[in-house]
This record gives sequence, structure tokens and C-alpha cells, in this order.
Amino acid sequence: MTAAQHFSMDPADARRRFLSACLDARLPVASFEAPREDQAEFPVHIDVARAGTADAETVIVLCPGGRMAEGLCASGIQTALLRTGLQIELPNTFALVLVHTVWPSAFEAAEWNDLIEPTAVATEWDDSLLAAAEFRLNEESPGAPSPQDYEQLQWCRHVLSNVAERFLTSARHLVFLDVRTGSGSYGEAEVVSCHLPGSEDEARAIEMFGARGAANGVAISNLRGPVARGLAATLPNRQMTSVVLEFGCYSLTTVLDSLLSRHEAEAAGNGRFNGLFYPDADDWRDRVFEGAADILRLGFRSIDRTELVARPTDRPA
Repeated sequence: MTAAQHFSMDPADARRRFLSACLDARLPVASFEAPREDQAEFPVHIDVARAGTADAETVIVLCPGGRMAEGLCASGIQTALLRTGLQIELPNTFALVLVHTVWPSAFEAAEWNDLIEPTAVATEWDDSLLAAAEFRLNEESPGAPSPQDYEQLQWCRHVLSNVAERFLTSARHLVFLDVRTGSGSYGEAEVVSCHLPGSEDEARAIEMFGARGAANGVAISNLRGPVARGLAATLPNRQMTSVVLEFGCYSLTTVLDSLLSRHEAEAAGNGRFNGLFYPDADDWRDRVFEGAADILRLGFRSIDRTELVARPTDRPA
């Protein structure tokens, strides 16, 4: 029996496996379900479990990136982690928070800023004609959210704030490990810092995980997925170390050849397109979990060895 058995291609099955692993590990889970539109095919859930001491100064947050493939990959890692008992290796000053969702893209809504509820616009104008014009402009603008989008936004912000308050506020130092998949060596992990080049935060990411710095010109804010970004935004005055764990699936040539050989929509319909970023292969899954486990252990040893003292800061990561 290997780690591969804890990965799944089905969102509902992935969630079932994770919740079952949490139950067997005796970890309580906080679960949230998003408001569901009538036409939505699948419900959006986010489930959160925490292992470690309640007063841990350092909390490691393992969460998915931005796509369904990355949600499934993170789910497999989290479930295998619990099934193999890796959480038992946590140092006394650590806690590990597992944020499980197969639909991380749903939390992009939490990135919207300065949203004005449509029904409130007209009440702020004395001139009814100007009010109507303003409402119509907002309603027809490409980026104007619908009432359903607004409800989703409110839910996302509420959930991320709730998760941060319940699981992260006791920590002085937050470590975000954002699971990604992409082109690269089959099953191998690359650790990338999400901090500005030359910063103290980048130096810490390199020291802890051997992360490479982001290349010049890379939009640092776009490296982390929406779940990690949203959680970090709720606690801006913490010391943060954020890295992306990107697991290679296939070479860039293979990916491009595959995309060029068939239409993307057709590929998505037969399930092969997602396979480019989440291979349905036991050897790939075993390699991914082994890489993730090694990275987690490296983080445990790094902080424990250097006796890193996390301090509140006034600057966000």
C-alpha cells in the first residue's frame, strides 16, 4: 500500500477520503459550504483541520493553489499525510493547519476590493437620474459582480476570516505552503519563494525550505493561490513565510504538443486535459507525496534547529 491510494480523481471522493482520515486521526474539522446556484454542478466546500499544540508560535498552512487539479493534488497530499502519521512529527512549538478544498478558484472572489452592493448605490444620490445612470454603469461594466457574485464574495470573506480567527490567530509566525502543479520533471517538487527578491522574508524561505527566489519580473502577488492570499490578508501583522510547492507533471514540450493536438474544450470533456496537470498515475502520486513530506520535514528541522523566534511585524508578506 502506497501514498497513491489516498489521491482521487473525483472531488466528492477526495473530500470523503480527507474527512475520513481526519476522523481516524482524531482531528476535529470545521466545514463550510458555499451558497449554491441552481445551475452549479458541484457544491463548493472548504474543510479545515489543525494538528499540534493550541499555543504554537509557528503554524504551517498547507493549502491548494488555484485550479481543480491543484485542489485534488493537495487533497491527496493532506490525506496521505494523515494516514502516514506525519503530523505526529510536529515539534512542540509547531501546529499544522490543513485547508482542504477541491475548488480553490472559488476563493478568487475574496480578492475583490471596494465592492459596493448594487442595491445601495441609488440611496447615496439625491438626483434620481444620476442614481439610475450610476447603477446602470456599474451593472453593465465588465467587472461588475452580479447579486450571486456578491453573495459568493461575502461567503468567501466570511469563511477566510473565520478560518483565520479559529486556526491562525494564536501564531506569531505563519508559514504558507501553496500546492501547485505544472510543467516540469515528472513528480519532482520545486520550491519557490513568494517574497520580494532580496527581502528578509525571501531569505527565510530559502533558509527554511531551500526555496529559489522568484525570477525578476514575476508578479510576486500572483504566485500564491487565492486561499493562501485570502488568509494572509486577514492577518497582515504576522511574520509570514510563503512558498509555492510546484510539482512537475510533464515536460513543457509534452504539454504544448498535447494542447495543440486537440481542442481544449474537447480534452476537458474526456478528462484528459486535467491529466496534464494531475496525472492519474500511482508513481507520480507517490513521488509527489514523498516530495511534500520531505519539504515539510525540512521546515520542521529548519525552525527547530535555528530556534527561529517569530515576531509580530507591521508589514505584510
